[in-house]
Amino acid sequence: MRATGAGCAAVGEYNTYSNQYAFAVGNGDASTRKNAFTVGKSGNAYFEGRMMSGSMEDGSSSHAMFVKGSKSDTSESVASGGTNRVKIDITSEGYIPVAIGGVQLTNSAFTFYTAIPITEADPSGDKHYAVVNVKNNGSSAATTNINLIVFYIASTAL
Repeated sequence: MRATGAGCAAVGEYNTYSNQYAFAVGNGDASTRKNAFTVGKSGNAYFEGRMMSGSMEDGSSSHAMFVKGSKSDTSESVASGGTNRVKIDITSEGYIPVAIGGVQLTNSAFTFYTAIPITEADPSGDKHYAVVNVKNNGSSAATTNINLIVFYIASTAL
């Protein structure tokens, strides 16, 4: 363990030498120095691994605090020139959706004109949905093919 510079503290082993951190937790080895966690002098915190939420270090009942997933829907048929609201189930066990990071329509006949990111459609709050309004610009009826990028937080973190 070694800290360099005024106002620096370090714990653990084989941390990266730097005076840019106010605090560092080293987790390297004799051949490779690295930090598992640092707090910069500006107050920002940095993690080498994932932030976990839940139980014990052994992994039981533990979840990554933040995850990115994808959900898709290919079930809605829309007439030529027609519009439709497509509701996509974005539920993920143990997680609550917090943001939609992107909407992709892989059927070129369609455009989306609004996306309502996250709604709860049932009273229990166990299901979460995203709603995408689409328009079929093609010359015949077509089936949607919508892919969403969804960001989640572990429900145990709330």
